[in-house]
Amino acid sequence: VEPNIDLVKSILQLQELLPEKSRHIARELVRKLVREIEQKMKQQILKAVGLRKKGLSRRGDPSSGKVDWNKTIQANLKHYQSDYHTIIPEQWFVRKNNYQCKEIFLIIDTSESMIESAIYSGIIGSILASLNSVHTHLIFFNEEVMDFSDKYSDPTDLLFSIPLGGGTDISKALKYTLQKVKHLSSSYIFLISDMDEYGSVSQLLHDINYILQNNGNILGIFGLDHEGHQVVNRSVADQMVDLGMKCLTCSPDKFPGIVM
Repeated sequence: VEPNIDLVKSILQLQELLPEKSRHIARELVRKLVREIEQKMKQQILKAVGLRKKGLSRRGDPSSGKVDWNKTIQANLKHYQSDYHTIIPEQWFVRKNNYQCKEIFLIIDTSESMIESAIYSGIIGSILASLNSVHTHLIFFNEEVMDFSDKYSDPTDLLFSIPLGGGTDISKALKYTLQKVKHLSSSYIFLISDMDEYGSVSQLLHDINYILQNNGNILGIFGLDHEGHQVVNRSVADQMVDLGMKCLTCSPDKFPGIVM
């Protein structure tokens, strides 16, 4: 049997009902799909992080940042001085590190309509959590909040530990997250949900407004399935956007560019 996302969804939802002799096989099927997704995503994420850490090089004073020697030399080859066997640069290209993010918070909806997104998000979150350059928090929620930050290095074990299904209390999850954020301005919060809020919409909007008014960074992602299908409570999402919160739908392969 070749694993696919629908099979993995079924295994994770029904794992408690599987006979004991079938659980090992089921876990290996999930692990195989996880590895396939990791192979596709990891290089994209590492590349995105690397570009952000390096920063873009622009013309500037060499004392104002790290010199991009490759670009500086290429731009000044015409100024080669044969008498001195060297190049005397007239234009300098400097990298300024524009990567100020210290913490990433992935708040992931595990309700019925968001199970596929939760699977992809969990795998991506595990990849981010393996990086030393940023601290990644993995917070899953339905009616309850489940913080799996720093608990699982193996994304397969992580997926088998997440309770899937149930309702959606975004307000409770966001309130919990705000208790964990040290500095809003250097943290990025990604709310991955269909925004079909069962809890307090007014409290949810109040907390989003608080984040935005205090230079926080929060992005709403409606869906994270392979085809980028949008499943969203438009009424709640529109109110978020009216506050100034950015929201979008994306497929997993686009996620690294958004996060980084």
